[in-house]
Amino acid sequence: MTEFLTLLRWELKRLCLRPRTWLPFGICLCVEFSVSLLLKLPEVRATIARDIWKMRTNWTEVFSGLTTATHLLGETFTVGGVLGLALVAAGSVAGEREQGVLRMVFSRPVSRSRLFAVKCLTCLLYTTLLVLFIGASTLATGLVFEGAGPLLMLAPHEGVMGSFSFASGLQRYGLAVALLWFSAVSGMLSFLFISTLPMKPAAAIVLALALYTTDNLLRTAPETVIARPYCVTTRLLSWRQVFNDEIPWARIRRNYRELALLDAAFLVAAWYAFRRADWR
Repeated sequence: MTEFLTLLRWELKRLCLRPRTWLPFGICLCVEFSVSLLLKLPEVRATIARDIWKMRTNWTEVFSGLTTATHLLGETFTVGGVLGLALVAAGSVAGEREQGVLRMVFSRPVSRSRLFAVKCLTCLLYTTLLVLFIGASTLATGLVFEGAGPLLMLAPHEGVMGSFSFASGLQRYGLAVALLWFSAVSGMLSFLFISTLPMKPAAAIVLALALYTTDNLLRTAPETVIARPYCVTTRLLSWRQVFNDEIPWARIRRNYRELALLDAAFLVAAWYAFRRADWR
């Protein structure tokens, strides 16, 4: 246990000293402020209100802090959150392989399984911090720019539509952030597996982002609508289902159960690749 904690402290210290660790946090803030300022433009607000009216809803108060925060939560995580996981998880093993750090570590009697567990825990802690930061910052940004008000959620691709009071909407928002954490962990494990493959860290990061972008494109493009139920991002976005008036818990449990099986496969594959790799 002492050796494990020593390795964990060493890994966390190295993570904190890397500039790329904190870059996604700055990007998230830039996205939140940019979108919030854009939503203040009269032309943009008029276009959004017109689109809402076309859907024959009885929503009268379209703009509020919770509404902005809810939509910003997904957009911010897609831009800054996924990038952060790719930089940290996809580069955690590949980067240290290229720099010769792992070769130096394994010159001592260090268990590979123990070191792999330390890397998994480090990436998990980073994922938790990133999700909490995005959840808190988007909520604060939304409330500062738009103030309190009812929550109105509209996500056509996921079939989500809901309207809630401020108190009820705040509870739904907290539940969404909790479920987003599970989705983020799934993405982190897939990126960690890519990092254990024999490739350069830049290639691992690009491959991780390319796979996520391609899957998301297949989910949203009208030409590939038939593939939407089979996309991983469809399951990763299950957290948005909590914003339906009636939460479809059966669908959410099914999607996260499938993600859990995929996570277990990525974790075992990453562990096997890490143990079998030649670090000389």
